[in-house]
Amino acid sequence: MILDILTIAKYFYNLLNKFYKKLMLPILDINKMQKLPDRLQEIILKELNGCKGHYLRVDNFTPDRIDQLLKDVERELAVYPKKIRKKIFTITVELIQNIYLHNPITPKEIPQEYKKFGFYILCKFPNFVTKVITGNFVDNFAKKEIEAYLNYIKNLSDEELKDFFFKIFLQSHNIKGGAGLGFLEISRKCNGNFNFRFINYNLESYLFIFSAMVSTEKKQNL
Repeated sequence: MILDILTIAKYFYNLLNKFYKKLMLPILDINKMQKLPDRLQEIILKELNGCKGHYLRVDNFTPDRIDQLLKDVERELAVYPKKIRKKIFTITVELIQNIYLHNPITPKEIPQEYKKFGFYILCKFPNFVTKVITGNFVDNFAKKEIEAYLNYIKNLSDEELKDFFFKIFLQSHNIKGGAGLGFLEISRKCNGNFNFRFINYNLESYLFIFSAMVSTEKKQNL
């Protein structure tokens, strides 16, 4: 009887393993995903719609874990041309730094091992676009600040963005962790092709999801 239960459990685990790998990405820590609340798993899965795959990390973003993530991403980006590779990697570094330095709250229902919870997705799409997506929790105060700042950046022209970047660069020592400069650098690297949203997760927190799109299409010389 016990053997039958173990056999059935193993069968369903292998089935789930195959399902996740087929649906999502070559690299995925299924055990970490399964520890998360169902609602959070569903939100992350929705971000993968249309994605041919690449890399997903759900983790507690501590320095050693970040180190490993960056090494993994570097390996994943090895197939890209150097210029595109540098753009995507810079965006990745800035977004991961944002999770590490500006993660004021983690809901109680998230396992305690995720004190600095975040997720990172590197998605390749069929239309020569690679998308970098991150998510982490913020409180209402941080939401208002980030939302206002990103909306402001989104409406800047290329020239205005460049001028604003250098203005913030000179003032960056006054900004905690350089978050303002980081989002500007991301906008420059993806030519302003970024989106963001806040999901009201509970009374105290929002899930902040940011995505930056980088074109990987080779330009033809005319």
